[in-house]
Amino acid sequence: MKIEIGLKEYELPESWNEITLGTFMKWYILTKEKASVGLDYSVELLALLLNAPISEIEDVYVDDIKNLMNELVYLNTMPAEGTQKEEFTLINEAGESVHYVAKQWTKLKVKEQLTIEHLLKDQTDNTLIFPEILAILLRPAREFFNEETGLVEYKQNELDEDMESIIRRANMFREKITIGEVWSNIVFFSNGAKELSTETTARSSSVKIVRRSLSS
Repeated sequence: MKIEIGLKEYELPESWNEITLGTFMKWYILTKEKASVGLDYSVELLALLLNAPISEIEDVYVDDIKNLMNELVYLNTMPAEGTQKEEFTLINEAGESVHYVAKQWTKLKVKEQLTIEHLLKDQTDNTLIFPEILAILLRPAREFFNEETGLVEYKQNELDEDMESIIRRANMFREKITIGEVWSNIVFFSNGAKELSTETTARSSSVKIVRRSLSS
């Protein structure tokens, strides 16, 4: 939605599908700090969603603020929980098109789980660290030809050795991914336990165990 304030034009998101992960995180923090009522909240919210200076929003008539807030009633209902998106194609910092594949929960490696637990251990609100968790689970993937299926598939790269790379990827996700695409994952982390289950399953096993019987 095009919004003109003075001589400047802005765009106001009309649904969660137009709101990036980074904007959602800022909105989430705003709602924790302030009650979602009152003129001051409306001003900060509109400045955030329009990406406009607060001083410009403060120069708008009160009735106009009310009308704009009426366009944001969708914020009162969180995005519908749908199927988790498993693959993304994004333009990275170097301007390259990169395919990203999500890690399956049943196939977490020890180093991946320990890194997640390290990030979550001091958090009282798991949602606040979600972009970094997402960067651990959603990583670049290499294209290969599967001779068994006859299809082109993708194999996820190993987890980065340095936290700086994970944080850079998290910051890119804040700008490139919309909240609607990863909302199901946020629900998991905001409602789930700090530590993921270490229970193994046949599907997650990467080790083959053969017990040898003793000879007589």
